Amino acid sequence: MGEPTNPDSSTAKRVEELRAALRHHEHLYYVMDAPEVSDAEYDALMNELKRLEAAHPELLTADSPTQRVGGKPAEGFQKVKHSRPMLSLDNAYSVEELADWIDACMNWRGRCRLSTWPS
Repeated sequence: MGEPTNPDSSTAKRVEELRAALRHHEHLYYVMDAPEVSDAEYDALMNELKRLEAAHPELLTADSPTQRVGGKPAEGFQKVKHSRPMLSLDNAYSVEELADWIDACMNWRGRCRLSTWPS
């Protein structure tokens, strides 16, 4: 990845813009159940933030959206214990990425049972 560089003010500003946008979209998705962007658009924002923080570790903060999973869920959800792990597709957006994910599942447990539903 190369050596980190000193961030200029535009990089630091972009990092803050991305964090604010991601928090906004997390609130809409998790709390309001009213997303404004697609999963792919959200993931693109998150990946841009991850790249900038990796290139400029001095900009990384403990409260960054890259340092936690999801947002606060809406009230009323009950915890459920699943009999099998619920594995995420890990941002697979192509047939090739899906095939790679299935291969990883097969390598992890030796078998993979898939269930799908529209989102």
